[in-house]
Amino acid sequence: MKKMIILLSFLVIVSGSTVADSGEMKSLRGGATLPAGSNPAVGMDWQAKDASIARTFEHQPPLIPHDVDEYSISTSRNDCLDCHGEKDSDAPMPHASHYTDRDGNATKEVSSRWYFCSQCHVGQVEAEPLIKNTFQAK
Repeated sequence: MKKMIILLSFLVIVSGSTVADSGEMKSLRGGATLPAGSNPAVGMDWQAKDASIARTFEHQPPLIPHDVDEYSISTSRNDCLDCHGEKDSDAPMPHASHYTDRDGNATKEVSSRWYFCSQCHVGQVEAEPLIKNTFQAK
């Protein structure tokens, strides 16, 4: 019986990896498919000519105008702050609100509740939408 369970588990894993490597990526929203080998997450490398991206709704966090695929954010390291945490850098500094803890006390470093940048700030790519979108900015 134990051998049968191991064999079935192996077959499920092998068949799942075969399906996952079918060469076609599907949108999580369904319908649209992307060609094999495409990588929709590839963004733009930051260039001096890049300007900040206009916000489209009130209280929208600033959008990231450069590639962040290789950035690491963990409890011990935040690659965003290598540039955005340095006063000598041309990169915009985090908003003053990012230097307050949950009790409203000022901190010298970015507070832990604001530390994981990609929870609010998202990178942008130049790509056709996967699905029709009728959103109009104000």
